Amino acid sequence: MFLSGCTSLRTTPLPGAPGQTPAIRLGDDVRVQTKTGQTSNFKVTAVEPDALAGTGVRIKYDDMAGLQVRQLDALKTTLLVVGVVAVAVVGAGMASGFGGPILPAGTFAGLTL
Repeated sequence: MFLSGCTSLRTTPLPGAPGQTPAIRLGDDVRVQTKTGQTSNFKVTAVEPDALAGTGVRIKYDDMAGLQVRQLDALKTTLLVVGVVAVAVVGAGMASGFGGPILPAGTFAGLTL
């Protein structure tokens, strides 16, 4: 997707005690690294007392080595918008000929001087 470059991954602390859950919400896009070295990316469909779940995946907190949540990066988004606007302005200027057609020497607005 076009705005996927405008996101970044933020490391989120794993729960420190049984029954605690990480600061993750339903619908968050997460990346989980397990203690066995596997990485899973998924949208959270359930935050359970002992695990995070997504479509077709459920990973216990005890099996996690790392947890990251994808979030919008304001700086990247701003730079992208500024870049798109700049390209549009330059493109519009080029399409309009930067003020009109180039007339032969000795003419003004189509009139021969």
